[in-house]
Amino acid sequence: MNNFQLSNDLYEKLKLVTRIILPGIATLYFTLANIWDWSNAEEVVGTIAAITLFLGGTLQISNRNYNNDDSRFAGDLTYTVDTSGKTIYSLELSGQPEDLVLNDEANFKVVPGVHGE
Repeated sequence: MNNFQLSNDLYEKLKLVTRIILPGIATLYFTLANIWDWSNAEEVVGTIAAITLFLGGTLQISNRNYNNDDSRFAGDLTYTVDTSGKTIYSLELSGQPEDLVLNDEANFKVVPGVHGE
């Protein structure tokens, strides 16, 4: 599962289902089952809780893999501080500069360089 990542769209939808919708359904069903004397309330809520836990774990694995994958960056923004205290910045792209315009946004990893050069 080291490479398992959900698309951003699917991740956001599953996050909504896991954090809001499933707990809401479980609470609603449990409450109404007690008011109206419906059967199997504990089983239904337990099943929803198990599904919610599974989806939460899936989201966590996807999130961890995303955060550990540097391919999401368009490059590195490296900075160094020279002996006079001046900060020097360097932008190192992972691909061709022309490819940046193909994206709606670009993220760069900020990397400290060697100080005192």
